[in-house]
Amino acid sequence: MGGSLATVNPQPYKLSDPWAGFHGASLRYIIDFSNMKNSLRVIPAGISGNFMSPHYDDQVDLWRHGKYRPFVLDRKSVEEDARYTLIMFHKK
Repeated sequence: MGGSLATVNPQPYKLSDPWAGFHGASLRYIIDFSNMKNSLRVIPAGISGNFMSPHYDDQVDLWRHGKYRPFVLDRKSVEEDARYTLIMFHKK
């Protein structure tokens, strides 16, 4: 696997086993500065930290296979893409 500590695809390795990377990028983004709506992203697990959630690891296969999801950045696209809303209140 290509990559080093200072590349787009970081692949740190141990001197005792220089051909085996032991971790990689935790976030991958492709940003199209000419049209932000074309931007892409992926994370190595899922958006939820709750292991009971279906979104705990729903991006693993995308990440492993170098695939991406649309990276929605403008408010209208975020609202259209949203499936849930979390409303938090502070205790008065």
